[in-house]
Amino acid sequence: MKNQLFYTRLLQFCIVFSFFLPFFFTGCEQNSSEESAALDSTATVDSMALVPADTMMVDSTDYNITDSSQTTDAETNDTLSTAKNINPDEPLSRTIARRYTWLRPLLISGDHNDSGAALVIDITKYFMFLSIILALLLIKVNLIIKFIDRQAIVSQILLNSIALLFLCVYEPAAFSYNILWGYWVCIGLLATTVVVDVYRLLRTRVPL
Repeated sequence: MKNQLFYTRLLQFCIVFSFFLPFFFTGCEQNSSEESAALDSTATVDSMALVPADTMMVDSTDYNITDSSQTTDAETNDTLSTAKNINPDEPLSRTIARRYTWLRPLLISGDHNDSGAALVIDITKYFMFLSIILALLLIKVNLIIKFIDRQAIVSQILLNSIALLFLCVYEPAAFSYNILWGYWVCIGLLATTVVVDVYRLLRTRVPL
């Protein structure tokens, strides 16, 4: 039993230090985009070179410039009016309160009065970006528990399982990213620690 406790503590230490490993590559793919832009510009120049000069001359009398400009202005006004009604920066709780008026007293009691439930709803859209912070916090708390209360195996399994879930749903706040080997090392260590703690629980016959 002492060897199993030593192993699970060592694994928990390794999980904490694994956060110093490379998890994600969040660099922008600028070179590939520049190459594609250069290829597109070259193709455009080549296609224009193949067009005869006579066909590029357009008689302006064949088009009704006034009607097209009026149509463009009308479409622009419609777009602006639609954009005024849609506010992408509006908190999610206020959007819900505006669409479902019966929830407004529960979420927003005034112009600047938000309930606790409204704040929770507004934070949920950032959960994917904050879950890694919660995962590291749970892992550190679990490390402390393994030294303070070595018999709290159920709590240790629960904390590591939740941390593993938080890591799996985490997404970096970047337009494009690639998962690196350090992320998989941390996931593997967490899963291994959960398995070891479950084995400890079965050996001690502690009820779940």
